[in-house]
Amino acid sequence: MLRRFLPPSPLELMRQPVYHACAPLRKVPFSLQAQVLKQALTQLAGDAIRAGDFDSLKHRRVRISVVDAGLGWSFGLDATRTIKITPQMAADTEIRGKAQDFLAIVTQRVDPDTLFFQRRLLILGDVALGHEIKNLFDAQDLSRLPPRLRNTLERIATGLTQADALRRRIGEALRFEEPLLS
Repeated sequence: MLRRFLPPSPLELMRQPVYHACAPLRKVPFSLQAQVLKQALTQLAGDAIRAGDFDSLKHRRVRISVVDAGLGWSFGLDATRTIKITPQMAADTEIRGKAQDFLAIVTQRVDPDTLFFQRRLLILGDVALGHEIKNLFDAQDLSRLPPRLRNTLERIATGLTQADALRRRIGEALRFEEPLLS
């Protein structure tokens, strides 16, 4: 019982750095997470939503799961094209990936199709809906996001890339074996 209040070991931090780094975000009330996500989605795709480009989401749900962070959100549109974000697990389609990959998409460092074909981004359930939504979001102009949010996402993406490279180098160093002398 006491173990749950102790910080993770250095080895555990190395194995799951994103999960532990996102612990504070998992404690943020879902209503606040939903409010921030709705505002960002509205700024990013509001015109396209009002134009009907996202009507395939009416009364349907897409789940975004950030597997290494232990985070996920479901979203869709109601009849009035209002974005609805829920914590529910059930969705018509799920787009699943790691934080670093989602941030690479958001910061336009990589094309989502590249990650999909590398099997780093998975689309489960209604694959046609998942691809349509992925393509619609990929077509949005990310400069519409507030500069502070874009800069923050860029810094996080850079930090994750650097942390992943460091984790790999440490892992390689730990696997190094000195040959036995004969």
